[in-house]
Amino acid sequence: MTVVERAPDLRPGGQAVDARGIAKEVIVRMGLDAAVRAACTDTAGAYTVDADGQVLGTFRADDDGGDGFIADIEILRGDLSQVLYDDTRDGVEYIFGDRIAELAQHTDGVDVLFAGGDRRRFDLVVGADGLHSKLRAMVFGPHGRFLRHLGHVLAFYSVPNEFGLDRWLLEYQDQESGRSALLRPIQDATRRWLCSTALRPTSTSTTATSQPKGACCVSGWRAWAGWPRTSSRTWTTRRTSTSTRLPRW
Repeated sequence: MTVVERAPDLRPGGQAVDARGIAKEVIVRMGLDAAVRAACTDTAGAYTVDADGQVLGTFRADDDGGDGFIADIEILRGDLSQVLYDDTRDGVEYIFGDRIAELAQHTDGVDVLFAGGDRRRFDLVVGADGLHSKLRAMVFGPHGRFLRHLGHVLAFYSVPNEFGLDRWLLEYQDQESGRSALLRPIQDATRRWLCSTALRPTSTSTTATSQPKGACCVSGWRAWAGWPRTSSRTWTTRRTSTSTRLPRW
């Protein structure tokens, strides 16, 4: 097996990955349960609050056998990559700093041209390069044919631990505007702030080429009536909630 990563090394960070149900069984069968749990975010649960910070609901990581709103196995994407890499590096070929530039499928394999100039043949090529996969576009065509925006925009950034969070996540939802915000602790003692905005149906496009405009400016947003310190922050990463629909694989 060969894994190709265009970055020069493993990519750190990323959002949290939750393991529930059969995903936990897969981790156990891979022999990685202990390693994954050791690298988890160690989130104990979540509180939903009103604008004044009053607790409306409590969700614990052990609810529903660990498969509830907060999963008992929750790990940052970069940490999960590190666990997988450490376990497979001796038996898997990893190529960093390169990418697939061209490919041609034949009855007995796939010919691949790498951006670095190497040409190789593989039995199977699997694209795992994200929502806007360039590999998928090579094989199936432009993104606009397959991506559908779901009317939700997310913005992520880190803030100091002004609220004294310790293993507990806070979530607020404004019922009138549809906006919500989330404060969550992560292992390195910083606190990650997640802010999301639900869009009006008239401003939601069904294609990937016309994303909603003006929907994810977090700087100066005052939906957090009780938490003004966070509303002056500016987002550093924007994501749209999008589904991929392919007629075949």
